[in-house]
Amino acid sequence: MKHLRRIPFLPLAVLLYARLAGAETSATPLDPAGWDPSLRDSLTAWSAVYGESASVAAPAGAVIGGTSMPLAIHAGLEAMRAGGSAADAAIATALTQTVLNGGSWTSYAGMLYALIYESATGEVHCLNAGFDVPREETDPATIPRPPEPSGRTALVGGFMPGIGALHARFGRLPLADLFEPAVYFAEEGFVVDAFLARFLAVRKGCCCARRRAGGSSRPLPARFPWPGIAFASPGSPRP
Repeated sequence: MKHLRRIPFLPLAVLLYARLAGAETSATPLDPAGWDPSLRDSLTAWSAVYGESASVAAPAGAVIGGTSMPLAIHAGLEAMRAGGSAADAAIATALTQTVLNGGSWTSYAGMLYALIYESATGEVHCLNAGFDVPREETDPATIPRPPEPSGRTALVGGFMPGIGALHARFGRLPLADLFEPAVYFAEEGFVVDAFLARFLAVRKGCCCARRRAGGSSRPLPARFPWPGIAFASPGSPRP
């Protein structure tokens, strides 16, 4: 079993989207803006159903599965339909799932593990992108103890470096394309289902107590969040 080396942590803003630098892009098969609206509605409806399985047609010789967020799983399916590898499909799915669950039970600041069977060689590769310490930390015994604050105690998440390493080794499609579904739903919003609403309600005290709207602030609704609303960040149009 071969282990992929960890790569230095790359800021999310660097990996997230080439368009932030003003680069011109064209629609890709992974961009949900080009998906059939009725399909998007069906996948959204599936998100509210738990304990039941559902399936859609996949390319010949391919299969993709997941435990949550049908829209994200479909993003992985589109990656394969576009000629992507299994790694591409996993990357597109994982990136999109994290947006659609609001960073609730997965996080871009978390960890990533991957186990890949390479049929061409018969080898199995294992990627362990867990948490790490800051790169320049060489003497952890001298880290100040609580209650004295110190940034040297911060954990560096392995999710984004893992995405980069996985794509560098096994990816076929451009990495920016694999971010398309995640960026779309982050910018355009998505419907909150009852399951996610419960997770967010538990963390209500951690959410911003007030939000900006039209230059003024106003309290969040007493029942925030509630299922069925479109969850989006106002004032952030797509580039």
